[in-house]
Amino acid sequence: RRVLFRSGKNAHCSLNFLQEPRGQVYQSKCIHASLDQHAQLNLRQVNTGLCWGFEDIIVKLQGEGAQFAMAQTTALSQSQCLSQSVQVHHQASHTTSNVVARSLLDGASIHHLQMHAHIEPKVVGCCAQQNHRSLLVSDSASAHSDPQLIIANDDVSCAHGSTISQLEDRKSTRLN
Repeated sequence: RRVLFRSGKNAHCSLNFLQEPRGQVYQSKCIHASLDQHAQLNLRQVNTGLCWGFEDIIVKLQGEGAQFAMAQTTALSQSQCLSQSVQVHHQASHTTSNVVARSLLDGASIHHLQMHAHIEPKVVGCCAQQNHRSLLVSDSASAHSDPQLIIANDDVSCAHGSTISQLEDRKSTRLN
């Protein structure tokens, strides 16, 4: 699946994905977006039932005031694997990005997430947020998180974080 999105000035778009591959062995998704002045893109995803998946998301905030928001929930079990790359390029002043990812992993499942926010040298007043939280339900599940901020000036507001937690046995009995 491939989605290419090029916005005009003041455009607003929401993309919602519910991925339940139903027996597919491999699934790939590429989203490439370029946002002009004051354009907004909201991406909401729910990933479940993947056997093995790869996602490549590249967003270029090219116009002043452009905004990108991504909210994602992933639930994997058995030996399912999801590898994701999310890159946001702040190429104009006063742009905003907010990437929030949550995952619940059971069995021998694996979730790998790379989040990169690039802020160009002459771009000012930008805000970039990245947050990834994973809950491991089994000892065999694993999560790998790589949030990166690449900032070429001081007039920005940026934050990133990643939390990977193991669910304790006594707490997991309450979930059943």
